[in-house]
Amino acid sequence: MVGEAASERLAWVVAEARLSRREAEYLLLEQDGWSRQHIAAHYDVCVGTVEATFSRIRAKLRVRQAVHQVGVELEL
Repeated sequence: MVGEAASERLAWVVAEARLSRREAEYLLLEQDGWSRQHIAAHYDVCVGTVEATFSRIRAKLRVRQAVHQVGVELEL
């Protein structure tokens, strides 16, 4: 990923979702239509590593969503 727009998207995802840089890159590449096999080949890792990373991403996003929902409920 290169370019100012991609860099800005990456910074936002890292900050907002509290993902590591690599996790954010994987997520953005997937959103851009990359397959998990393509991501694995690009980073020279096995597909299992990419799958494990996506599992961590989903867990972090679920926690973030739950914390946000609790915060909204407490404001009521």
